[in-house]
Amino acid sequence: MHYTCKSLASIESHQMKRGEKYIMSDIEMHLDVAEDGGNGYQKTAIQNEVFVYPSQIVESNIPKGASKDSGTMNSNDTSALQEFFGNEAFKKRMNVTVYSEGLLRHDTGLTYFVGDNAEKTFNEIEAYDVATNTNKSKSDISLISLLSLIGYYSAKKYWSQYKAFPKEDLNVVVDRLITALPLNEFKRNGVSASFADRFKNNNHTVVLNNFDLPVTVHIRFSYVNVMPEGLASVMALIYDPKSPLDYRNDDIYSHVYFNSPEDRVDITGESITNKSFLLIDIGDGSTDCIISEGLDNNLYSSSGLEQGIGTCAQKAIDYLNAENPNNVRMTRQKFLQTALEGDSSGARVYRKTFEAQLPPFFTSLDDKVTRMLTTYKSNVDFVIVSGGGSSMVEKYHIEGFQKIVKYSTGVFNAPIIVIPEKYSQLLNLSGLQVLLYRMQQAHFYG
Repeated sequence: MHYTCKSLASIESHQMKRGEKYIMSDIEMHLDVAEDGGNGYQKTAIQNEVFVYPSQIVESNIPKGASKDSGTMNSNDTSALQEFFGNEAFKKRMNVTVYSEGLLRHDTGLTYFVGDNAEKTFNEIEAYDVATNTNKSKSDISLISLLSLIGYYSAKKYWSQYKAFPKEDLNVVVDRLITALPLNEFKRNGVSASFADRFKNNNHTVVLNNFDLPVTVHIRFSYVNVMPEGLASVMALIYDPKSPLDYRNDDIYSHVYFNSPEDRVDITGESITNKSFLLIDIGDGSTDCIISEGLDNNLYSSSGLEQGIGTCAQKAIDYLNAENPNNVRMTRQKFLQTALEGDSSGARVYRKTFEAQLPPFFTSLDDKVTRMLTTYKSNVDFVIVSGGGSSMVEKYHIEGFQKIVKYSTGVFNAPIIVIPEKYSQLLNLSGLQVLLYRMQQAHFYG
């Protein structure tokens, strides 16, 4: 990140003096951003700092001019600001007013609680509707969530550098935004370009409402690159996100299901660059199935399902609520967390109901994989399962999936690589970060 000022006079006239708490109003902050706007969670890296929070917003019904946050802070309370910015308490308290012509389904100038903060209201939460295959490219959730985070991140960076509250507007230029869309959306003519234009061809302003003096952040995007989500994963499988110019060689390839001991080989990022593989990226509301030869994606042969683990969770919620209305009074994300990690009697009921939804999803996945592998004219060397749902395949379906792959690949009998859970959710984001780093090294600004 770097700062620029409009003139030397601006620097001199706005220079910070000891004890004074005001902003250098002509400062322009420059950021690079990678974003994986998932159906369940936003995964975003700003200046390589990673943030994960629920993909959900709720429109505030608080009257204009009234306090928009019951915990409104005094802009001179240094200890409260240190907790809010220094310890990143803002991540759970995002409360913004958004002005943007890039919004398609919401009026500009409305106020939202974003991410975790959306749950602290009686209003109905707006999230991706996995039951109706909501297009990410046409949704405002990702745009509002990203603008909100950039706004808070910029205020945090200002606070970190000056230990002062920004009492005038902040101006932010996102030099590079790297983001992605599900494969089936990306393949539609013009969709990725129109999605990029929503960021690039509009000015955006967010107002942070947590303070007695609201902070206004103006944001514009210089360059936007939209990738298919599967290709982003491939980048992270081949290159090391911690050292993006080097090939990957860590325990990401520790869960490999070989067909026999003599088939066992060492797998690294470098070794798969010359291999053909089917990558199955199981997300919350969609599953991308991408044929790739190293970094060369065959989008024509690739396909996807408009289903994911979140789809199974939503069916479980609907079933439980049909049996007993309002049985489940939580978001899809909280439901999954409770079902998979809880140990109470209620959590066990949630888990049992969720598990009952998995077999139909696995059947759809098996059918898709069988069709792709049997009709693809070249043989694949590996089948790779990634995404937030990879652990579900490994836990509940690995033996059945092995049989499907063995049948579909014949004598080649491709091994199955399951990406470990600690890497799977952020694999797309890691790939976007790899690409962003390489662009930075090439000084590429679009």
